Amino acid sequence: MAKDMKRGATDMPPVGAISDEQVEDVLTPDQQTMAGTATAISTSAGVPASTAAGAEVALTLWGDVWRRLRKNRLAIIGLGIVGVLLITAVFAPLIAPYDTNDQRIDVASRCSGPCAPTLKHWMGTDQLGRDQFSRIVYGARVSVIVGVFAVGIALALGLALGALSGYFGGAIDALVMRIADVFFAFPYVLAAIVLIIAIGQGVGSIVVAIGIFAWATIARLLRASILSTKETEYVEAARALGANHWRIITRHVMPNSMAPVIVYATILIGSAILTEAALSFLGIGVVPPTPAWGYMVNAGKPFLTTRPYMIIFPGIAIVFTVLGFIFLGDGLRDSMDPRLR
Repeated sequence: MAKDMKRGATDMPPVGAISDEQVEDVLTPDQQTMAGTATAISTSAGVPASTAAGAEVALTLWGDVWRRLRKNRLAIIGLGIVGVLLITAVFAPLIAPYDTNDQRIDVASRCSGPCAPTLKHWMGTDQLGRDQFSRIVYGARVSVIVGVFAVGIALALGLALGALSGYFGGAIDALVMRIADVFFAFPYVLAAIVLIIAIGQGVGSIVVAIGIFAWATIARLLRASILSTKETEYVEAARALGANHWRIITRHVMPNSMAPVIVYATILIGSAILTEAALSFLGIGVVPPTPAWGYMVNAGKPFLTTRPYMIIFPGIAIVFTVLGFIFLGDGLRDSMDPRLR
């Protein structure tokens, strides 16, 4: 009897070991295919199958996205533009040759207004003698702050409400979606204008106004993605193993539902920068003398026919920045679409 018990103990799998069938129940279909490929390769190479499969799955989640993204030329161009924008915003004091508020009235008087581009002032000066290039460089910092923080507020609201709506459904879903419908009913820019007038001008006001009125689309995108994700086999397996709602949402549902949100958030940063430029152009955005691209375009409006570079240079900065985020967002969408793999 002791020999039988010893033999049975020897035949028992180690505590915590997971069978192939259990792994297949937890992994998604795409991950099962990846794991199977890794198992075949590792067997021929003499590497433990479980180690190679785990490494392959971990690698292909974002490694495959980057591999596909590198093949998209427009996406790489967009990534380069975004990189230049971030470097310019961070190192603006080192890049700008002049102070943004250094008014050189003697220069403006000599030119009877804005001066044309020269070797000392690459993009000319404005009607107060301030260097245009330096103001455009510091304007990149304002644009990055508005874009990143406004989208951050929108993501915080949209992800929280969208996850609750999509996962729990029922009355919570109906309530969140009706609130989103109310925000959809307001014209985006007009609602931001009303809120900024109510709370006052400034970078902080623009960030809050854009963030509050941009969360609804994020919530709907995440809700739609979660509705299809929460019924998958690996989520059902986690629920059957006794995982609570918080663990299921954060460890299983959200990571597999974020692809459309990441794409939209990337494009939304460009949209937020464009909205800030529009508000500053209308005179209700950034408070002067803080340099902002939209405000610079507005200041160059009287000189459109005589000194068009007053509008051209800040306009080019706005266009290329928005295009950079659009190209990058489109590239991410193509790279993260499982139907194109």
